[in-house]
Amino acid sequence: MSFPWTIMRVHGVSMAPFFNTNSSPELPPAAPDLILVQTVHSLGEVSPMFRVPRFKLHRGQVVVYYTPHDPNTIAVKRVVGLPGDKVTPLPGYNGGDDCPVIIPYNHIWVEGDANNRDKSIDSNHFGPISQNLVCGVVLAVYVPGLNWPVWLDRDESDTPAKKDARVQEDVVGSARLDPDEQAVQSEDPFRSGGAALELAMIRRNRELMPAKLRARGMLERYHSIHALAKAEVVKGDASTRSVAEGLVEELEIAFESVGLNKDGGRVAPVVKPRWQQAGEEGESTADKERRLQDYLARQRTV
Repeated sequence: MSFPWTIMRVHGVSMAPFFNTNSSPELPPAAPDLILVQTVHSLGEVSPMFRVPRFKLHRGQVVVYYTPHDPNTIAVKRVVGLPGDKVTPLPGYNGGDDCPVIIPYNHIWVEGDANNRDKSIDSNHFGPISQNLVCGVVLAVYVPGLNWPVWLDRDESDTPAKKDARVQEDVVGSARLDPDEQAVQSEDPFRSGGAALELAMIRRNRELMPAKLRARGMLERYHSIHALAKAEVVKGDASTRSVAEGLVEELEIAFESVGLNKDGGRVAPVVKPRWQQAGEEGESTADKERRLQDYLARQRTV
């Protein structure tokens, strides 16, 4: 299945009455239906004219896939459940009767339209299958005796499983997310809640910030937080903007209160001519105390 489109034959009763409506175990095999299949490629192409994007699967689509119990065999079934859905299998499922299954990330639940374990080997036997096993999506059916194809509705979701109320959609939202992306988000303080907690702690302990910033290790820590917050503001993400801006504002005020630049860097000393240095004295203890009180007063009004 390397070409973007291909014609396949469908035998058997598993997808009846949608396919092979005249097929029956008691009768000789009827003429098979022919199906037009669009093959799935991640980024592959036969030529620049035939670039085929990765498919986004939908409930109700009829797909062609390599069976998990025999990778050399191709089967045709309908997508019943997507990641995050809860499906109640037909009686006889290995996991136990009346035991719902949550479809995990990058998996789907497939069933035959026959809605019968004895007529269809599908997810009711082997459970959810990896989407990586899907190798095509059925676009149309050529029914024997007709001179034109019957095109499939990709949004069709009125499956037997849904009619029987065996499918609950989007029960577990996190199952639709890539675990790698979730891991990245969990390490991002602005999306995991860590930055919001840091901001709350700074605002609650404003009077302690000058003392903390005089400790070298803490100064470096808050300098890093300030840099991350400024970078987050630049991203323009509405969900994190208020926390990022709050951290930037709080830390810039705190940095200035201990004689640093707004970014937490040291203020470059001003070199004066010797005639201006004569008779000048350093900042008195009273001046330093007054500057600290001014900073704390500003915090109470913020």
